[in-house]
Amino acid sequence: MKTIIKLLILSILFTNCNSSKNKKANEPVSIGLPLASQWILESFNAKEINNISKSTYITINEKYTAFEGNGGCNKMSGVVLVRDNSIKFNQVILTEIACDALEQEMKFVKNLVATTNYKIVGGELFLYENDKLLMTLESFRN
Repeated sequence: MKTIIKLLILSILFTNCNSSKNKKANEPVSIGLPLASQWILESFNAKEINNISKSTYITINEKYTAFEGNGGCNKMSGVVLVRDNSIKFNQVILTEIACDALEQEMKFVKNLVATTNYKIVGGELFLYENDKLLMTLESFRN
């Protein structure tokens, strides 16, 4: 009987160790939608821009190391660093095409670079600079 109990305990411990090893080191803690997805600009916290173009979006890769997207006029890409609910967008590269949504694009990129943390609620991604909400993005899945 003692042998069976020992085997059960070892089996449980082994299963728990293996499942924790499968989690990536920089994988965010997420309840609901995953951060690795496509997110479309819904609104800026400061309401300076009225008609938001839905052509502004980012897609975060599944390894949480890079992103790509469109600022509204130009294609963009860069590095993303994620740890728990902290996020940092770095090395943003843009093409250089002018269009009517250039003001929106400049604000979007400026806010991405300023972002320090995030929260996902339902189908929305909230990007913050510390405690200040910068912008809200909606899931492409909605």
